[in-house]
Parts: sequence; structure tokens; C-alpha cells
Amino acid sequence: MPENESLELKRVITWKEGLFIATAVPVLVLPSIGFFASVVAGFSIVIWIANVLEGFFQCTGYAELATTYPYAPGIPGACQEIWKSRSNFIAALGAWGYWFAWNPVLPINALLAGWYMQSIWFPGQPDMAVWLTLGFGALMYAFLLTTCYFGLMAGAYTQLAIMVLSLVPLLGISALAYIMGLVHWDNIANWWLPEGWDWFSWDAWFTVLGLMALAEWSSCAWECAATYSAEYTNPTRDVPRALVAAGGLCLFTYPFVQAACVGTLGPDIVLEENIVNPLTPLALGTLGDIGGPIAIMTMLSAMVLISNTALLGSSRAMYSLARNYHLPIQLAKLNKHGIPFRAAIVTAIFDYILILVGVKYGGGLPVWILSASVVGYLFINGLTNLGFYLSRKDIPYHSPQRKWKAPKFWVYIALFWGIVNLTAYQIGNVWAMGTWTAAAMGYIVMLALVPLYLWGQKQMRDAGLTHVDLKPIEL
Repeated sequence: MPENESLELKRVITWKEGLFIATAVPVLVLPSIGFFASVVAGFSIVIWIANVLEGFFQCTGYAELATTYPYAPGIPGACQEIWKSRSNFIAALGAWGYWFAWNPVLPINALLAGWYMQSIWFPGQPDMAVWLTLGFGALMYAFLLTTCYFGLMAGAYTQLAIMVLSLVPLLGISALAYIMGLVHWDNIANWWLPEGWDWFSWDAWFTVLGLMALAEWSSCAWECAATYSAEYTNPTRDVPRALVAAGGLCLFTYPFVQAACVGTLGPDIVLEENIVNPLTPLALGTLGDIGGPIAIMTMLSAMVLISNTALLGSSRAMYSLARNYHLPIQLAKLNKHGIPFRAAIVTAIFDYILILVGVKYGGGLPVWILSASVVGYLFINGLTNLGFYLSRKDIPYHSPQRKWKAPKFWVYIALFWGIVNLTAYQIGNVWAMGTWTAAAMGYIVMLALVPLYLWGQKQMRDAGLTHVDLKPIEL
């Protein structure tokens, strides 16, 4: 079969390249800084710490799954491998949730970029944010698709270059706030929780659950380092190393940046800038007049950085779906560089439509799309954690197929997080937003899988197959 007709991913990267791609994840704090502080004030710092620790619990299980099924891309691939012998549709639903969880990162960042540019260059003209969003989104997609075309190694080193322009200034601006004494701990201690907060009310607990669900989309997203399990040269070594390194970076960054914003700006400015743009006044406060341009450079670079991670991850989730005939098989075709480029193009088109929907019905607020996207992320995390229990039943603990193993008792931890993701977090996501609108859009996108799944299953029957074992197949 010609190389450009291949359906098999190439093993070309090490844990370092996996980490380079995952370095974008800390930037995902940006859509939520103001919103979290406006809802739970200084306690938002605790939310981030708790959620990154949750990520360590979940990713320990994911590392075992990624090395047990190294031919399947990350958690969407492992989820399909575990569930498809029980229910092909549930297997597809989890991976589809992963695709929908990652690809809205691009429209979220385009919306954020529009607001950042408008606040600096066109103050007092909020309508300009829409046009800046649409223009920046188009340019970003063109750049990322070009980079994506040339392979994962090129994507990884593109990440490293952009990381220097985004994550370093993000941390630098936050660090300057501490060094210059601008972080007033009274702003945190005296505004630890909103006025009238009552821990004995259902509202308080469901609000916290909702913020944990929204935070999971950001601070647990370093699991993306496992998504390239089928492309690491040595998955048993590379997957755990990449996950631990990425998780450590997130454990530092999220509370560090959140505390800098809340402590420096205080409740008045945070509430004024909530949801959209608290980092711009932080940059202006630390760097003076040059803070605005530096903030813009940092934020736009950050948008491209995390959007590249999202495009790489979501295209592989779509590839994994199509590879199992859970989507039309044509989406599993790779280009001559071993990249699922068709899946990347389809993802980019969907994302641009999502920008238009967000501008029209979500008021242009990134957190609105984030809440919709969280629906998919809760499905994949829930089903993969439950799948960890099923995997332990399918493949004995001491089987040589398990190259890297979590402790035996980890099955109970995975069951706990599986149930929480599929129940309490789903309810909390709606509760924290105060409306069903965003979550409803998320469920509609999840249901959109049905006709595509039926199409893929028909193609499998037409090919005379009853199942797919991930051995090489041809179009």
C-alpha cells in the first residue's frame, strides 16, 4: 500500500517531545481565572490545587492503560479497546467525548484573543472583539494546519518555540507581582469566600462540584501526553515520564497564577474583569505602559500554543474513532508524514463554526463554550476510569501485556473518579453556570455522534468485518 494511504501512526517521539506538547496545558488557566474568582473568590486557589491532584490520581491509571494498549492513541484509544467488546457505541461515545473536549480549545482561545486585543487596542469598542476573534481564528487555523501537516515531531518543536513566547512571560508577569510586593495577601485572606457563603447549603457544594468539573477540563488536561502512546518510540518509558513532568508543571502554575491575579487585583478589579481578561491589568500593574503589548504578545502566543496541542490531540481522537469504524473510515487516512490530516481539517472546520455559535449565542464568552466542552471531557474521563476496572478483569494484573502498572488497589480509585465524572460533575457543571444552555449544546454535540457512528458501522459491515483488532487495514 502506498505510504500516503497508511492508517498506522509512526513511532517517532520520546517523552521530551510529549512534554513539549503538554507544556501548553498551563495556559488553559486563562479562560477561568476571572470566572472562578468571581464565584468563589480566594478559594479558587484551592480548587486548582485539588484538581491537579485529581489529575495525578486519574493519570496514574491512564499511564497503565496507555502502556497496556500502546497501539491505541491515549485514553480515547484505550477507552475504545476496553469497551468495544461490550458495547461499540459506548466505546465510540467516550472517544467522541475526548474529541469534543479538546477541539473547542481553538474557538475558546480565538474568543479570548479577540477580547484581549480589543481591551488593549480598541478600549470602549466591545463590538470590535467579534471581528478580531474571527480574523485571529482564521489566521491561527491556517498556521496550525500547516504545522500539523508536517508531522508530530514538527508540532512538538513548534510547541517548544511558542512556549518560550507564552508560558515564560505568563509565569514572569505573575512572578513580578510577587517580587514587586504587589500581591497583597489581605486580598486573598479577606476575600477567601464570597459574602454569604454557606457550607451547609446544597448550593455551595454543587457550586464547588461545578468548578471542579470546569477546572478538570483545564488542570487535568496534561493527560494529553498519553494521547501519543502510539507514536512514542518506547511507550513504557515515555508515557509515565511525560505525564509526571507535565503534571508537576501544572501543579505549580495553576495556583501560582491564580493567587497572583487575586492577590494583586483584589475583588473590585477581578469582579470588573471577570470571565474575560484579568491578566491585562496584572501586566499593566507589573510592567507599566509596556505591560499591555507584552500581555498581548504573551496571550496570543499562548492561544496558538494550547490550540496546537488541542488540534494534535483532537485529530488523533478522531483518527482513533475512524480506525475502529466508529466514524467513517476515510477520516483514519494519514498523509505522507503519518498525520491524520483529514481529521485535523474536519476539526478545524467544526471549530470555526463553534466560534460563530459562541459569538452569536454565548455572548462571546469563552467560559460558555468551555462548559459545553466539559460535557465531552466528563464522558471520556468517566468511561475511561470505569474502563480501568474492566481492563483489570480482561487482562490479569501480572500479564506481560501490562508493561507499567499502578498499585492493585488503584482500581477502586479509578471507579470512584469514573462515577464522579459521570454523575456529580455533570450536575455541577450546569449548577455552576446557572443555566442549561451551554451544557445542552454539549449534549447535542455528543448526540451528533449517532449518524456518524451508524455510517462507520455500515462501512465495517460492507468490508466484511465483525470487529477491528487494530492490525493494518487498507482503504
